[in-house]
Amino acid sequence: MPVRPRPCRVAAASLLLGVTLAGACRSDGPPPGVEDLRIEQPTGYYEREGFTQLVPPVHLPSSSFVLDQVEIWVRLPEDASISVHEDELGRPTLEFPPGTIADRVEYDGRGEARTIVDIRGTSIDDDGSQTFHVYRPTSLEPGVPLFGLAWAREDGEAHGAATERLLAELSALPPAVNMPQARRERFLEGVRGRNACAACHALSRPENTRPREHGLVNRSTDRSGFFTPHTVLWDEVPLEPYGAHDRSWDDPSIEVRCGDETSQAEDRQCPDGVTLPRGRLRWDAQEPDAKAHLEAVCESRAWLLAHLALDGRATLASVMAPCQKN
Repeated sequence: MPVRPRPCRVAAASLLLGVTLAGACRSDGPPPGVEDLRIEQPTGYYEREGFTQLVPPVHLPSSSFVLDQVEIWVRLPEDASISVHEDELGRPTLEFPPGTIADRVEYDGRGEARTIVDIRGTSIDDDGSQTFHVYRPTSLEPGVPLFGLAWAREDGEAHGAATERLLAELSALPPAVNMPQARRERFLEGVRGRNACAACHALSRPENTRPREHGLVNRSTDRSGFFTPHTVLWDEVPLEPYGAHDRSWDDPSIEVRCGDETSQAEDRQCPDGVTLPRGRLRWDAQEPDAKAHLEAVCESRAWLLAHLALDGRATLASVMAPCQKN
């Protein structure tokens, strides 16, 4: 490890995240309240570290129209269970236990060139508080190490310092370093906006009933502030306006509706511009791609049910009924 002007502190959160610590510390050391992290071998990382991918009923918007480039991965501590509650609409919503790690992982490319370009996640600490983390690649080559930062959800100063450190790192790496100044500034400001994790992931945030009612994301959050996991248990989920592509509109396992009418809108919004489109699973779909998606959703439901508290398993056993018929 290189000589540095002050020692690099490695928090327990780093160990909890299963991060390779060699080379995790940059030479200037992190600011107070911020931890430097690193994943040396991101290819296959989530499988190696015991995470489970959760596939929701609708696809998450991403950069590709042929495959999902955004994935949700979750890891629970051994013997821990997820609590089940009801949201404001009477649907099941979740609360994850201490020791949980949940990551939104974004990829780019296909086949052997497919590589992680962004990770944003949360670890739930022993006292129920949360630590946010973000990772980005150290170059544009597939499979390169990822550098990361972590900070306490409630520490606004640490969040600000982590964001500035992230922007400083990214400004010196491709693609930003090769951009004209104006474009680079826009790129970095976009990263700054996406790093406002606490504001976006409010706990038990209601679902939007009109565009941007509670924020950009139309889905609600669960009691842990996560958008996606509880939707795995639902048959119908609002679709999102962001991202370049949303495969939900073309997947035969999903029926898109605007109010009481089915929709084939080309611009991913309802004709009136106010009603939010919603995707509903078609359990009777027989197309091979449709059946593959339904099967992935069922596998995710089964994993969630197996890790619910006992009262939650009994209450939600019915969510597996469509899977058994399918």
